[in-house]
Formats: sequence, C-alpha cells, structure tokens
Amino acid sequence: MNIDTLPPELARRWSNLIYVRKHGTEWSAECPRCGDEGHGGHDFPDRFRMWLNPARGWCRHCGYQDFADSDNRQVIITSEMRQQWIRERQEREEQARRGAEHALELLRHEQAYLRYQQQMDDYARGWWRSKGIVNWMLERFKLGYCASRSVWFHGAEYSTPTATIPVFAVGGELVNIRHRLIKPPEPNDKYRPERAGLPASLYLTEPEQTPRGLTILVEGEIKAIIVWSYFQESRRVTVVGVPGKNPRDELIQQLSECEPVYVVLDPDAGAQAHQIAKRLGSRARIVKLPVKPDDFFVRYGGTVKEFESAIKHSARVR
Repeated sequence: MNIDTLPPELARRWSNLIYVRKHGTEWSAECPRCGDEGHGGHDFPDRFRMWLNPARGWCRHCGYQDFADSDNRQVIITSEMRQQWIRERQEREEQARRGAEHALELLRHEQAYLRYQQQMDDYARGWWRSKGIVNWMLERFKLGYCASRSVWFHGAEYSTPTATIPVFAVGGELVNIRHRLIKPPEPNDKYRPERAGLPASLYLTEPEQTPRGLTILVEGEIKAIIVWSYFQESRRVTVVGVPGKNPRDELIQQLSECEPVYVVLDPDAGAQAHQIAKRLGSRARIVKLPVKPDDFFVRYGGTVKEFESAIKHSARVR
C-alpha cells in the first residue's frame, strides 16, 4: 500500500514500491533491491530515498543508487501526467484527512483508555514495573492494560495482551492510544494505534502546557516517561517522545519554543539522530549514551548527574 503518491518522474521507475512517504522535497520507501530486510519497528520503512532534478534514488542500507530514467529514457513527462499526479496526491491527502477526523472523533467518544485503566491487574502491573514504571506513574500517565487485542501481521490475525498508553495534545485533548504489544509477533513489531487512520503524534509528558525551554527528546512513550520521572524532581526539564526515528516535519515544528533540544536516541540510531537534529537547527544537540535512555536508569542504575554529564558533552550538528 502506498501512503503517498510518487511524482511521475520517479513513478515511471519505482511505481511498485510500497510505504511511499513524502518528506519536504524528497520521498522515502522500502528499497527496490534489499526491500526492508532487518527493519522491523513501528515506523514506516524509509531506507530508500528519492529526489527530483534529476530524478534519482539511493538506499542508505545497501548502497543501491540509480537514476529513474536509466532504463526508460524515451518516457517524456507531459503536463497531463503531472496534473494527474497532483490530483491523485490531493485525493489521497483529502481521504487521509477525512479518515483521521473520523477515527479521532470515535477515539474521543469512546474514551477507551479509561476502560483499559480499569483492566489493570497484578500481571499488568508487574509488566509495567519490569519497564521501570511504578504505581504512581501508572496513575499519572493514565496507563492501562488490554487482556487481548487482535492485530494484523503478514496478512493474518494475531492476538496478544497489550499495555496501553494514551497520548494527549497540548491542552489535554486525547489524540491516540498506543498499544504496546506484550507478546509481539516478532521482536521489533511492538506497537499499534487504537484505531487505524490516527496520525502519529508527539508524546508530551506534560500536556498541560506547550513544550518549551530545555528539552530532552527520546524515541517513544515509555522512554519519555522514564526519563521524565528521573528529572522531574531535580530541575525543570521538558521531555518529549517522538513516534519512531523519522518523525514528520509537523511534529518537529511543535518544538519551536524548545531550546536547547537534546536528542537522545538509541545507540544504533546515529544517522536518524543526526537528521532530527538537522531539522531542529542550531537549537539541537546530539547526546550519545552507551545504552537506551530508559535502560540507562532502569537496568544500569544511571543517575541524573551522570545523564547530565552526557548532556554536557553533547555536540551540535555540523
């Protein structure tokens, strides 16, 4: 399934790619050579990047690169082809907008996160505790539990219990409920939204106010909760979680009042951390930890002082 439509200059060569997404002046998708092998995760595959002028593509995983017209030079892009592409893109955007509005309306009407809170039992509390989240945090962030949820995996239905994480926008409006699969079909396929069509959102640990000031940016909700819990007593720090390693531009733009922004992704996400920092500009610093930021505290007994030391040694993007 395509998420966005490639322009005709690129589509004439790579129209069969799935999970196409637009990022400013470039597009991403799975790679036509290596596919998405080893990707996993809950974000869209984006290893293959495509640009116009000239129309070309490059895979940052396997190194495949080519021009879109290298085997089809006789194709001429007409104004009709370009207008058709524009119409298709507008139709997809409108369809996605209507779908998201309907899903959001149902989400807010159902208030399912309250039901998930009530389903919390000893097993669920034990699972949350294994992640470093104790009872007061369960209540503070309205975390919950779903005993059985059906998800789709490789075209088949799969059931698993889930830990639930409601996501609130600034002002406290519910915008999503994230299901963390407790028994995922494969190790890196761990998350699903409450309803299809809901767009990915920033996770705000303090949705009562606009994020501003000194900010720590991590990947995902659980990491954000853990880091916030360690910093909230010692000093004023904003902590936000981004959905995946390649968040949309409009999510990054929500951090316009945040400075400095310390980007603390997992140790294996160096390239993605660099890209996020570049989009934040001079306000950003990249913090390098030897382990994941939540594991730093929960598994390895790191302290706020040690975390702050890593912050002091953070680097600007050049």
